[in-house]
Order: sequence, then C-alpha cells, then structure tokens
Amino acid sequence: KAFECVPGLGEPYMLDDGETRGVNPAHVLFQLLTGEFPYGIGIPIENIDILSFRAVALLCRQEHLPCNLEIADNTTADKVIQGILADIGCFLTDSPKKDKFMLVPLRENVGDIPEFTDDVVLAPDLEVNISTEERDVDRVVFSFKDAAQNFRDNDIKIDNDGDGVELHRYKNTDVALTIPTHIKIATKISDRRIQEPFGDDGNFKVTASRAAGLLLPGQAFSLPNVGIMRVFSKKPDT
Repeated sequence: KAFECVPGLGEPYMLDDGETRGVNPAHVLFQLLTGEFPYGIGIPIENIDILSFRAVALLCRQEHLPCNLEIADNTTADKVIQGILADIGCFLTDSPKKDKFMLVPLRENVGDIPEFTDDVVLAPDLEVNISTEERDVDRVVFSFKDAAQNFRDNDIKIDNDGDGVELHRYKNTDVALTIPTHIKIATKISDRRIQEPFGDDGNFKVTASRAAGLLLPGQAFSLPNVGIMRVFSKKPDT
C-alpha cells in the first residue's frame, strides 16, 4: 500500500537532497497511527497532536532523514512504529491533557530548561539505581538494507575501544535500523543511537510536585547538585 501525503503536516511528502531520497518519517508515522488495520492501528485523527507531528516533520527535513521501508506480511504496525521512532529519535507520548498522542524529539537541549527547586522535589530527594554488573556490549552492529547493493544486508560496526581491543574479542549486539537504505543516512542514525547500548545504564527516581507533572517523556530538566536529566517515564501518585 502506498501512503499518501498528510496536508496538515506542512512539509513535503518526499525528502530528496540529490543523493538520497525517501518519505518524510513524520508522514509515515501519522499514516501508521491513524490508518485502518492492517495498515495502521486506527487512532482517530482528532486524538493526534498535529502540531507536534508538524514540528517533527520539519526536523526530519532539516536533518534529512528520508524513510524507505517495506512492511512485510504479518508484521504488526506497532513494531514498525517503534523502529521509526528509534531511528529519528523521538518519544510517542500522551499530551499533557491525556487526550492526544504527541511526538517529543530527543535532541541536544537549546534554551532554558525547567529546574527542580527545593519546593518541587519531595522526600526522598533522589533514589538511585546504578548497575554494578560488567558492561555487556563492546561492539554494536547496526544493520540496514543497502539500496546500492540491491537492498542486500549491510552493516555499520561501532566498537567500545576498551577490553575488546585489548583482548582481541568483542561482545556484539545487533540493532536493525528501520528507515535507511543508504550508508549516509544509516551512519547519521547510528551515530545518534550508539548511546543506547554504550551509555550509562543507571537510572534515577525523582518524586516531584507542582508544575513538574507537566513534563513529558523525552523532555529534559535540571536537578540541583546532579545536573541535566531527561524524563524516561512518569507515574502519577495521589
């Protein structure tokens, strides 16, 4: 099935820089979320925050992230949606009023970010969960379908240059990219996604009140004596 342009997104359906070409991922996400089964998961259009999708459509054009994918039979739409979100670096979350789905990009912070002051953070101030186990991954292999090789499997290997080099062996993990079919786009995506397996796997629980509840997954905030953090999930507590 060929997806159609979504006029409300305000950005061209196709992205083309003369070297790589594909559909704007925000258009594909919109169609997969609102499309009827088996081509989507059937969310009513009125339950989509169109402004957030418009902002991501603009971001995908500015960063040039063309999407080329084929959805095989018996592949559920949610798996494809998850892959696209990971490749373009976005959270799909509820809006503050809980009445719409919206996209929140994961990017370097610009401008001011919220700061949790003493009147916002409640006791216990911070619960820390830091993994003390040996890191599992020394090498990540990002795979994609390479159009230049007639859509054969190609990969990008990124090493954590520590024990692997010294011992001449690596503990691999494989990550399948969803949207790229060109080495240039796959490299751009893998450079950003490498923090997932190589980053710090510790996590923090912050109990906060007041306007802190308006933060959405994916958004950043500053915590005194800790630094800048990013919301992964939140849970209301009466």
